[in-house]
Amino acid sequence: MDGNRSIIKITKTGNESICFDGHVSKYEYADAEHCVIKGPYGEIDIFIKIADGYLYFASQLPNPNYVSGHDIVIMLEPENVYGKEPSSNAIRAYIRRKSEHSRTHKGPGWPDYWGPWEFKCVSYKTGWEAECRISLDELGIDLSKKTEMGLAFRSWDKIPKGKWNWPEGSDEDVPETWGTLLVEVNND
Repeated sequence: MDGNRSIIKITKTGNESICFDGHVSKYEYADAEHCVIKGPYGEIDIFIKIADGYLYFASQLPNPNYVSGHDIVIMLEPENVYGKEPSSNAIRAYIRRKSEHSRTHKGPGWPDYWGPWEFKCVSYKTGWEAECRISLDELGIDLSKKTEMGLAFRSWDKIPKGKWNWPEGSDEDVPETWGTLLVEVNND
């Protein structure tokens, strides 16, 4: 799969600061990288951005059925290892529609890990939005150097019951099926 691996490349830091409140503003994320998951109620937009010393992930998830267990999950493999199972440093940030139920997991088997991830979510009649962030230092991202890590997203809905992934067909437990997050900021 290496030759066909999906890549999200961040080449600049964001010009707009983020008001970390769960609302995904088109102004805050206008300069973000973007990918889409095809979900049961339309496209799930995911934005990835570096700003203010953080790596941000923001999502807009259409779903008129309010169930607190709906989620969007971010899988990161900081060591850039694409094996058959996550490394001991792999992270799964599990963002729930009811944000106080959000959590992170780490490594093989995904045991709970109370790391420095922050989550905010907002629900509407037509769906929900989520913001998640972690400091660049915590992930070991030095903007003066190229950083590459495994990346995947997964959304789950109870109604209709199912999972939807980016890259399409990826498995959250198998990093060799994930895409790549490439951070190569041009500081000129």
